[in-house]
Amino acid sequence: MNDTYLYGEMFSENILTSYRIYGDRKSLLTPLIILHGGLLAALIIY
Repeated sequence: MNDTYLYGEMFSENILTSYRIYGDRKSLLTPLIILHGGLLAALIIY
């Protein structure tokens, strides 16, 4: 079940950013990096 991932949409500063969190409890940095990437992208676009 390493292929399982959560797909969601985050609305921040009137910007809809989509992010995917791959379910992997062994590596907690992966989801954090993905979330940070989405936030940075939203800020850059803004």
